Amino acid sequence: MRMTGSAEPPRPRPLGRRDIASTFRAAVQYSRRGALDEAARLFQQILAVSRDHFESLCNLGLIRVQQQRFDEAVRLLRKAAYRQPNSVSAQGNLGNALAGCGRYEEALAHFRKTLALAPGLAEAHHNVATTLRILNRFAEAEPYFERTIELKPDYPDARKNYGAMLLYLNRSEEALAQLERAATLRPDAPDIQSLLGAALIACSRLDDAIAHCRKAVSLDPRSAEAHRNLGKAMLLSGAVEEGIVHLEKAVELRPDDAEARQNLIATYASLGRFTAMEPHVLKGLALDPGNTVFYLSLVDIKTLTPDDPHLAAMERLVADSSRLSDGNREYLHFALAKAHADMGNHGRSFDELLRGNALRRRRTAYDEAETVRSFQRIREVFTIDFMRHVRDAGASSDVPIFVVGMPRSGSTLIEQILASHPETHGGGELLAFETALLRLDPQRGFPEIVASAADAWLRALGEAYLSTVRPLAPTARRITDKNLLNFSYVGLIHLALPRAHIIHVRRDPLDTCLSCFAQPFSGNLPFTCDLAELGRYYRAYEAMMAHWRAVLPPGAMLEIDYEDVVADYEHEARRIVAYCGLDWNDACLEFHKTPRAVHTASFAQVRRPIYKGSVGRAEAYRERLAPLIAALEGTG
Repeated sequence: MRMTGSAEPPRPRPLGRRDIASTFRAAVQYSRRGALDEAARLFQQILAVSRDHFESLCNLGLIRVQQQRFDEAVRLLRKAAYRQPNSVSAQGNLGNALAGCGRYEEALAHFRKTLALAPGLAEAHHNVATTLRILNRFAEAEPYFERTIELKPDYPDARKNYGAMLLYLNRSEEALAQLERAATLRPDAPDIQSLLGAALIACSRLDDAIAHCRKAVSLDPRSAEAHRNLGKAMLLSGAVEEGIVHLEKAVELRPDDAEARQNLIATYASLGRFTAMEPHVLKGLALDPGNTVFYLSLVDIKTLTPDDPHLAAMERLVADSSRLSDGNREYLHFALAKAHADMGNHGRSFDELLRGNALRRRRTAYDEAETVRSFQRIREVFTIDFMRHVRDAGASSDVPIFVVGMPRSGSTLIEQILASHPETHGGGELLAFETALLRLDPQRGFPEIVASAADAWLRALGEAYLSTVRPLAPTARRITDKNLLNFSYVGLIHLALPRAHIIHVRRDPLDTCLSCFAQPFSGNLPFTCDLAELGRYYRAYEAMMAHWRAVLPPGAMLEIDYEDVVADYEHEARRIVAYCGLDWNDACLEFHKTPRAVHTASFAQVRRPIYKGSVGRAEAYRERLAPLIAALEGTG
């Protein structure tokens, strides 16, 4: 038998021009079956003979896009677009290839050419919309998304991407509508199920969110995003340990997923598990030193020293911060402010606060005049006569405890005292009351809606609130709601839930406002970015609380001063517990040992016994607080 193992394989016969058509058909068939490498080999054979063969350039370019070989795809498709500049497919696929390279402005130009060539093509509108979204040009993107869906209502990717943008813009209900439709059109798409879960979380529909996030994980167990969203939903529902498992899995699957790592860090922080938290903070900094939110977490759990390498790294970053996004520059200034405050460098600390808040204010929409007018309208509706006329009409339940006041006033401590009682569940900052109000009548605004409220409406409002809050702890005698901005609803809360307990927490105005100014809040607190605006808001809040003091019946609200709690903790704690109709329990004396999640800026403070370090904090900065002091005094 002749040995052939070492012989050279026969060379393929050069492709003749007459064979191009049959080879092209074979290549297309391979491509349709998903045999991309074989299809690419045949298209390359065609191009070796006819280098300007338009259809082969387009098809091979598209295969390279699918294979994420974007640079090669750009070369091929640019040549195709040059050959036939009016080709919709060549222009569109060139745009996709450029987008794959991260060259979004160039991609947008070609997508616009596609749209000019085919104005009725939904996919062309969608490509423009998604690229504008990536470029953070959301207002420009929206009409293109709307036109896409108008042209092609059953286009799941368009609804998914539009929903994702609306979710990012905190337009949660609109996002939910798009994502629910996308999920109906493509129920087995894990990315759609995960996004739908995220939208449901934003709309406080946690049971539905968990169901869709679980489905996303079952469809794609390797999806870091699905695990992240499921983890977040589980945490919010109170299943903390299961939430941690999914967040840990998200970080394991994608170590560079900053959002999952930040959620995990925040969870460990809320539980006081600072030892478990620190490695994730350090890993986040190692993976992405420019993501300065990790520095914020670091300075929350660690007091830096002048020779600490992390302080040196922050100083280097701030010296050349032009490479950072505005958001990361903002976080960096706040982290440096905390680090320098801890070291006693109050002047430098305050300078960093000014810089960080200036960046926040620049991206924050705040209508101060309208805010003040809204408080005035509330006072005009909730007169003494009105309060007397509709008294005792609401739902009869003594379960809720509302803790209200300004942010950074000591309210987390008050809630932690109550949550340490075995008969009380600490609900945290709930949106339940405002949500119940909006659901009863989404058209008319507050307070105008209340002026014509009948007894049945007030009772329905109270019951709607209870139906949301009660499932958080079905057997607890009391449930706290620490949404501080409920202070504007105090009169309505009393009417809708006349047996509810309302605790107003006060703190020295300068200390309160400085603490607000020093905190990069993630929520809707736009008045905290400017010292003068902050002072004027505080005065408006004080006027609002003085009004409630005047119109509420005696005993309807308990007022607590933070400084009194610090000075005589046990006396004030007993007073709070008694007001809420509970028997005293010594667990309230050791509030710092209570194992519950605390999702506020005071998560670290409530893990320590009572201390006096925050009383009089503003004195070290008094000379720099002139705009705040003037606003508080009514002269600025």
